[in-house]
Amino acid sequence: MINESEVSLSVSEYRYEDLTAKQQKLITGLMAGLSKAEAYRQAYPDAKIANPTNQVDKMIKNEDGKFPKFSIVYADMEAEALKRIEAEKENAIASRLDVALFLTKVMNGEIEDNILRFIGDGVQAADKIEPALRDRLNAAEKLGKYYGMFRDKVDVSGTAAVTIIDDMDNDDE
Repeated sequence: MINESEVSLSVSEYRYEDLTAKQQKLITGLMAGLSKAEAYRQAYPDAKIANPTNQVDKMIKNEDGKFPKFSIVYADMEAEALKRIEAEKENAIASRLDVALFLTKVMNGEIEDNILRFIGDGVQAADKIEPALRDRLNAAEKLGKYYGMFRDKVDVSGTAAVTIIDDMDNDDE
């Protein structure tokens, strides 16, 4: 039977700190990527359970009604981890604007490149140089293509009336 005080509690009232030390260790292991069985064994080393994976599943789902705090804190932490992963994925892929800005910087010579220079005795030093003219031209060409500056297609579609005027003298008659 569900207690009325449990129903009135919001998710934000359950925090990681509200869990027991063993439950905290279990969640930490799960968030670190350990298998359910391994995380359970580390958190509860003295437990004599035949299938720790099933026990963790019961705790996550709160099947017995014994682990409402654990279940909610785990769900919150998992959702937060998924948000971070999605944010990292978004930032990992360059946007069209990122590419255009990079090409503009290369074209303007604002980005320096490293070139290795032989010093002697098998030692090299890295020198910074401006982009070569061919690299700057290549960046300018790619930017031009991006902005559609080099399109040869001409759109001549339309609806215009054609009028033929016969204004030539007919001397052959």
